[in-house]
Amino acid sequence: MRNISGRFFSGILMVLLLCFGLSACGKNANSYSSAIQILEDDSYYAVIEANDEEMLLVSQDVYDMDDRNVSTTCDVYVKQDDSITKVKTLSSDGTAYPLCANKEGIYIGGPHYFEKYSLENSEMILVDGVYVEYDSDGKAAYKEYKNGEKLDIDEEKYNSIMEQAEKNDTIIFSKK
Repeated sequence: MRNISGRFFSGILMVLLLCFGLSACGKNANSYSSAIQILEDDSYYAVIEANDEEMLLVSQDVYDMDDRNVSTTCDVYVKQDDSITKVKTLSSDGTAYPLCANKEGIYIGGPHYFEKYSLENSEMILVDGVYVEYDSDGKAAYKEYKNGEKLDIDEEKYNSIMEQAEKNDTIIFSKK
């Protein structure tokens, strides 16, 4: 749980990214290098590409998984015009579900769901997901979110989609 000073530093980080990160825009494959240099000392970062867009992911909440720094939560920053802007905070439900990505987007998950977020028109939007919903009697209903609609699916399709989602690359964070 974050305290007031954590929120304060997050606000400072956004201002610094906007003010000083400009010189990093568009120079090379890691165009966020100036922004990374001004992160808080306890920050971890990853630069990934999805949908042909480079994104800076920042987290203070990492843990060790197989000698790699992974996280269940991050702030997503992108270049917009002449600035670097926070577009979303993404969080999974527990250390069994570290943040993952592929060329299409970032995946978050939990015991009964996976969601894929993608950058479209400078916004991180939910583009796909699968869920298990339980009624008051504990009966499972399987759902897929696709193209803005929530559809009923069977357990076999749910399991197949979950298996595919779990095959994505775990995002590895580096210490500032």
